[in-house]
Amino acid sequence: MTNKTIGLIMAIWSIVWILGAVGHIKFSMDYEKRQKELDTHNQALEKRIKVYEKLADPKSVQFYVKELNKILDNMTKLIRVVESGEEIDAFFGKMESDIEAVKDMVNNIYPIVEELENGVEAYVVQNNFRMRAVQENIDELIEDAEDYDLKLIKKFDIIENDLRDIKDLLDDIENSKIGKKIWNQ
Repeated sequence: MTNKTIGLIMAIWSIVWILGAVGHIKFSMDYEKRQKELDTHNQALEKRIKVYEKLADPKSVQFYVKELNKILDNMTKLIRVVESGEEIDAFFGKMESDIEAVKDMVNNIYPIVEELENGVEAYVVQNNFRMRAVQENIDELIEDAEDYDLKLIKKFDIIENDLRDIKDLLDDIENSKIGKKIWNQ
């Protein structure tokens, strides 16, 4: 082998070694960049998962079920109040505040649900049934409340008509001969 051949082999080997080193450096830079992206994405997912875990916590679910049971109890009391004719205005005021509290709870749940839908689709799919059941219960309660409102309005109309009829009867009695004697007219 001649010096030229050895020099050529050394030059080629140096070029290959330099290209390999450049490739390795580029690969390392790409790897670090990708690792940073994945770390950022992982941190965002961890935050969303914590929110989801808090929402799916049995204590949270128990709290919402407890609140829904309170609403059902209030509706039962409402029926009793209407049937017995007790302080309806005071009861409606409390019922409206309870409904507003439930609406606030529902409004607080929706942003959490939207965040979960945007970032944690796998977890949403797994627990979609639970969320749908809670939403259906809330929808049913709202529908029941609206039905009770309609029933109450109808009962109030009936009571109003009965009171009007009684007033008319009292006016007729007062204007009659016997009524004039009773009221000394």
